Amino acid sequence: MSIRKNLRQRTGGGWAVVFYVPHHLRKLLGKREIVRGLGTKDLREANRRKTAKLAEIYREAMLSVDPVQMGIQEAKRYHPSPDGYETLGEAAYTEQFIEQAEKLEKTHGLEKAKLFYEVATHQKLPLSVARDLWISEADGVTQKTRNKYHQALTEFIDWVGDLSVTDVTRRRAMDYLDHIRQRPSERTGKPLSVKSVEQRMIILSSLYSFLRHRGFWPVEKNSPFHKAMASAPGKKKPSRIARDVRPITKEELRAWIRVVEEKSTKWKQEGADLLTLLWHTGCRAGEICELSRHNIEIEEEVTWICLDAAKTESGVRSIPVVSPQAQAILKRLCEGLKDESPLFPRMEPAGPDNKRYHNCGKALNKLRRENFPDQEEFDVHSMRRRFSAACEDAGIDEIVWDTLMGHASGRLAKKVYNRRHDPRKRTLEAMRLVWQELGEV
Repeated sequence: MSIRKNLRQRTGGGWAVVFYVPHHLRKLLGKREIVRGLGTKDLREANRRKTAKLAEIYREAMLSVDPVQMGIQEAKRYHPSPDGYETLGEAAYTEQFIEQAEKLEKTHGLEKAKLFYEVATHQKLPLSVARDLWISEADGVTQKTRNKYHQALTEFIDWVGDLSVTDVTRRRAMDYLDHIRQRPSERTGKPLSVKSVEQRMIILSSLYSFLRHRGFWPVEKNSPFHKAMASAPGKKKPSRIARDVRPITKEELRAWIRVVEEKSTKWKQEGADLLTLLWHTGCRAGEICELSRHNIEIEEEVTWICLDAAKTESGVRSIPVVSPQAQAILKRLCEGLKDESPLFPRMEPAGPDNKRYHNCGKALNKLRRENFPDQEEFDVHSMRRRFSAACEDAGIDEIVWDTLMGHASGRLAKKVYNRRHDPRKRTLEAMRLVWQELGEV
């Protein structure tokens, strides 16, 4: 190790010690480093004195911040978070925590000192630490979902305070439920829908399920948010439907496409193509936008969209396109493309989950809101609703219906024994019947 580590020579020749503020304390202290003179020009003597001076600076830095926040930041050092906290063993720091607590008792009182020690040694786990720990281990969700979790938990912490997870009572949980039910949405100015409120309660309840699994909440005790949305005795259960959405009509879709072609500044062609393909395939918008040339198989009478990647196994499927209108669009999009080239190259990945649909979808929805007074009754997903309704009207077998939609079938034989089976014959026959119901746009 270099004897000049944490040392800096000043202009006059004297040596100073440099304390580099840990990453997790820089926001609280507003500094990256603290420099103190050692009162010597001799390098060996400076190197001998620096250890005690570094410890002194660290203690002073700890005492200069709020003791509770200090305890929280120390606690975070035991559990790496998305921001990257270093992991330290408790044994090496228990004595230091005791010393800091004794200092805090003199400057901030016994209660603050006790709270600091309990938080720093994880006898109490602050909500903010629990939030960071949970989200850092939630590796099975998208970044968009992570952001939703973080926002919901941060809103609760801002309202209740950064309490220990064990200090959140059922009464506090129900008071928060009443608060978000009455609080207007920042986006719409209206109260949150039942579904939005329920999502927040589910996120908070899931946090406590995670804490129970990790040993921070008693196994035998329900979380404060357990069945928080259950109706009180004698009270009517509210509807979970956020808005009265429905399948789109052919006339409405034609009008929407016409608006896109006339008013869109960037997505005239892509927007019109996307809406038309959604009508004829029943796919999700994200599935169409992520297609590459290798996903398209062009045959003489039918074109196949082969989805080889999806969130679930049911989403991996082959969809026959029998509409001449949709086939012409796919052939045009495939012209001159290599196998891995995207069908919509101008749709650059964007948004929290880096999806191609993000920017184009925002533009389509903006045009819908601006040009249709009843815009709340249909959206981009309404083409999928219309396709599903056409499957029902055409009398399609439920297993084939599920296959076309990319939904899991309830039949054991389909889920277990028919895995890797590509039912192209039956889906093609079904799609021809569905197309008769839908027609061209």
